[in-house]
Amino acid sequence: LSTMPRAWRLRTRPEGEIKDTDLEMCDEPKPAAEEGQLVVKNMYISVDPTHRVWMSDKAQYMPKVELGEVMRAATVGVVEE
Repeated sequence: LSTMPRAWRLRTRPEGEIKDTDLEMCDEPKPAAEEGQLVVKNMYISVDPTHRVWMSDKAQYMPKVELGEVMRAATVGVVEE
């Protein structure tokens, strides 16, 4: 199991059922906190029906997740820095 920070990145826009190839779990470098920022280790990540909308090209109440971007989610975390 990786000890590096990980992120789910959107690789393709799902058509029909979501497939393993639509998202990719990537190891990411741990960010450094800049002035006025915190680094948070996410402990819990919410998986909600709205993720499906954010993955699409449909008009929605907030910007869609672009291909290659990290999927957004509500989280609960611990401040590390």
